[in-house]
Amino acid sequence: MLRITPRNIVRKDQTDLKTQLKHRDASGVCFESLEDRRLLSTGVTIPRHIARSVQAAVTVSVVIDSAPVIAAVPNATLPATSSYSYALVVSGSPAPALSLTSAPTGMALDVSTGLLSWVPTVGQVGVQTIQVRASNSEGSSSVSFTITVSPLAAPVVTVPTGVTAVIGGLFAYQVMTTGSAATGYSLVSAPAGMVVSAAGLISWPSVPAPAGVQNVTVSAFNSAGSSTATFPITIIPDTVAPTAPIVTIGPITSVSSIPLSWTGATDNVGVVGYRIYNFTPAVYRGHSGRGGGYYLVSPAKFTLLVDVGPATSYTLSGLLPSSTHQYTVTAYDAVGNQSGYSSVVIGTTLLAPSFTWSSNGSTMDPALSDVANHPLTFYLYTTGSPTPTLTLVSAPVGVVFTPGQVTNSQLTYVTPQINWTPTPDETGLVYVTLQATNSVGTYSYSIPVNVTPDTPQLSVSLNGGITYSAGQFAAGQSNYAVTANPAFGNAATPQNGFSGTPFNFQVTSASNSSPTTFSLVSGPAGMSVNPVTGAGLWRPTADQAGTTAVTIVATNSAGTSTLQLNFPTYFTGAPGTPSASYYTTVSGTRTNNPTLSWTAPLNTAGIVGYKISVTPASTGVATVFDTLSAATTFTVTGLTSLQYFVTVTPYNASGGTGQTSAAMSVLAGALPTVSWTIGTPTAMVGNPVSVQLHVGNSNAGSYSIVSGPNGATIDPKTGVLTWTPTAGGDNTVVIADANLNGWGTVDAVVTVPVYFTNEASLVVQAMTDSSGNSVPTAYWAPPTVNTDAIVGYQVVISSPLTLNAYIVTYVSASSAPSLSLSDYGVTTGSIQVTAIDSAGNFGISTQWITF
Repeated sequence: MLRITPRNIVRKDQTDLKTQLKHRDASGVCFESLEDRRLLSTGVTIPRHIARSVQAAVTVSVVIDSAPVIAAVPNATLPATSSYSYALVVSGSPAPALSLTSAPTGMALDVSTGLLSWVPTVGQVGVQTIQVRASNSEGSSSVSFTITVSPLAAPVVTVPTGVTAVIGGLFAYQVMTTGSAATGYSLVSAPAGMVVSAAGLISWPSVPAPAGVQNVTVSAFNSAGSSTATFPITIIPDTVAPTAPIVTIGPITSVSSIPLSWTGATDNVGVVGYRIYNFTPAVYRGHSGRGGGYYLVSPAKFTLLVDVGPATSYTLSGLLPSSTHQYTVTAYDAVGNQSGYSSVVIGTTLLAPSFTWSSNGSTMDPALSDVANHPLTFYLYTTGSPTPTLTLVSAPVGVVFTPGQVTNSQLTYVTPQINWTPTPDETGLVYVTLQATNSVGTYSYSIPVNVTPDTPQLSVSLNGGITYSAGQFAAGQSNYAVTANPAFGNAATPQNGFSGTPFNFQVTSASNSSPTTFSLVSGPAGMSVNPVTGAGLWRPTADQAGTTAVTIVATNSAGTSTLQLNFPTYFTGAPGTPSASYYTTVSGTRTNNPTLSWTAPLNTAGIVGYKISVTPASTGVATVFDTLSAATTFTVTGLTSLQYFVTVTPYNASGGTGQTSAAMSVLAGALPTVSWTIGTPTAMVGNPVSVQLHVGNSNAGSYSIVSGPNGATIDPKTGVLTWTPTAGGDNTVVIADANLNGWGTVDAVVTVPVYFTNEASLVVQAMTDSSGNSVPTAYWAPPTVNTDAIVGYQVVISSPLTLNAYIVTYVSASSAPSLSLSDYGVTTGSIQVTAIDSAGNFGISTQWITF
């Protein structure tokens, strides 16, 4: 049957449409051709010439009914008491009605879903035939199939191998069987505490010790019978550690505690507890450059803090505020197996809010003060965790509070600050109250500010040089005292007065109030101050030398301030930097009493003496020596320390002083000694002589000859002294080694013995006297150099028999002198001969001749 409705057409039987050329349904619509049917079947509007009886185009749906069809059902075989189910596949329209026309007892059919289900009994063993029918208005159809029910058999237990149980753990094993399904299980023999469920699950809630083997016999049964099996269970110790827990920290809401919690630890037997450790990271030192390399100073350290048992959370308390801690957690089981350390978590305790302030960015919490009409800025610094919020609670009118903020795209941060310019009527002690707040709490404090009247704040400059400003004094004060320091000056801007030279000074007021006027209260004769500009002028005289004191008063509408100015005035300039000289003897010994010398100032008029200030570096306490004369040398005595600083200051008859010289460093007690080496030990007239100077453990300064023989020269750098002597005797040279290590000058006195002639030619021969005795006689030939100067000889005879030495001086300059040694009762011994000139100078002595 073909049914058409006014909606989208659904083609149910395309084959049938193709085989019919014309068909008129119950509604009277006529299909002229197969193409007409196609148009309708696709939901296309039917043209007027196709559907003649339709006055307007319509959309129709076509439903084609069909007889039911049941798909074939396969035959099946199953044991008795086993479950059977099968879903039928049925088609047809309208929906067919299902029914069992033939079926064994107990089989059921769900007519809405087509599901067949059945559990055959033991009595239904054999072949069972089943027939199912489907019917609708178009017809009906049936399908038949068979189910062969096999007899029920007793179950057979499968014997397992390699079954183990861990001491202390939960043991579970599912019994496996073959054959017909078991309907129940029992333990024939088993360790105490072991049970088996009706479904065959063997369980042992807690495996006891000791380790070893336990045998278990289990039985499986159904209505057809039963079977048993025995198998061993090997009990082993628990050596498996739990897995590490997963730790989380926080949220932290306290200044003294940090909460921890954890999950995820598992164990083959069971986790029984957890331990919390403090973690200290390893410390390394070194660098990556050449010759560097990092090395371990101390390894990472885990310190046990607490064993919390089975708990999975814990709060560590008693911690310091704003302190950072690193923790890790381990899990352990009943036999003590411990997991590895969890990942380290880091937490920082909170810190109660607070704030400090600074007027210059470095000195914290200063005593704030300001002058009326002058701007005041101070900065605020909060502490606390979480970072506190800072708010202004109360303040005088006009105070501007700027909280910390980023000001532009460059992320420039503005430090929280207070800006305020007090008015003249806001003098006195006022307070700015601020409050810092975070989750821990609130901190409030009132910052005191002392506002003083806007009296003149005075500054002064001398001779156009440096300015001694109001910033060097306490803010708001009205009395200023300035002592000028001459060391700040130079030739262009001296910080002092000088006889005959104009002295200028400028007093300035930093007041923001009405104009300031200036007046000179006291000062030296001839000094003046401009009342409007504060400019001062003075030309000192020589008799005004000394400490000059000036008092100036400045006045404005807020009040009066006083400036007391002190500076030195000199009657003359500074002497030259003093130098020190020391005396060194032939042995190298040096005196501790250096002689100081200096050059006089350019203007010596009026100088009656000099004050020498000698200051030990060790104490800084000066001793002043007075030369009591205008001489420019002075020997300092009594030095006992190591290093001194020396200055020289001239003074005049009225006690006025000149400028002080630059300081010189003088070393006493440890100044290097000077030694020397004579290059020609037997220096002789007419022959060149060299002497090498040495300075012990020091850098030599500059060598020079203070006094010495004519023609003597010295290399100022190497210290080599050379000259050719013109006369015999001791030639003395005084050599100055100046500025040794910057300490001073050492004078070395070098005495070089110079011989006026060379040595004679001496022989001793045995002679026969008038009695025929053999006696020793000395003969010598005169020296060959400077022979005319010889006036005699000195003969020294030494005898081991008499232990005497005889010195015989001959005034004769005989060309062939001789000496009978027997005249002195000496028959064995030694003899030496030396030529002598008229001044008593010696020539070079002969070698000792033994006879």
